[in-house]
Amino acid sequence: MDRYIFEKGSVHDVDWYVSEHGRTDALEFYRRIPTSARKKLAVMAKFIANHPELPPAAGWWTKVDRKHGIWEFRPSRYRFFYFFFGNAGRIVITNGYMKKSQETPQQELEAARRLKKEYETRHGGLS
Repeated sequence: MDRYIFEKGSVHDVDWYVSEHGRTDALEFYRRIPTSARKKLAVMAKFIANHPELPPAAGWWTKVDRKHGIWEFRPSRYRFFYFFFGNAGRIVITNGYMKKSQETPQQELEAARRLKKEYETRHGGLS
C-alpha cells in the first residue's frame, strides 16, 4: 500500500503516512483516541484539504518546525504532525501523541522529521 487517504479535497489530499512495510502508526494512534478528538481532526483535515491557504484557525494547527516544514494539528490534547508534500497536493500525517506538557516532545518531533525524510526519499520529491 503506497497511500492511505484520510480526506480527499479540492486542493489537497490528506494522507496517513504509510511505511515501506505498510504500517500506519498515526492512523493506529488516531483509532485509539476519543471519538470527539477523532471528529475534530476529521473537520480539520476536511477544511485544510479544501483551502489553498492556511488561515489562523483558532489553534487548530501551527507550524512547529520551520526549517523542516513540520506542522501540527491540534484537536484537543491530542497532536498530529504533518507536512506538505511538494507540488503533489498532498498533506501527510506522520505521527501523533497526547500532549502532557507545554513543550513539544522532541522524540515525537524527531520522528516526524525522520518520517518526512523517508517519505520524500521513497516518493522522489521535496516538499
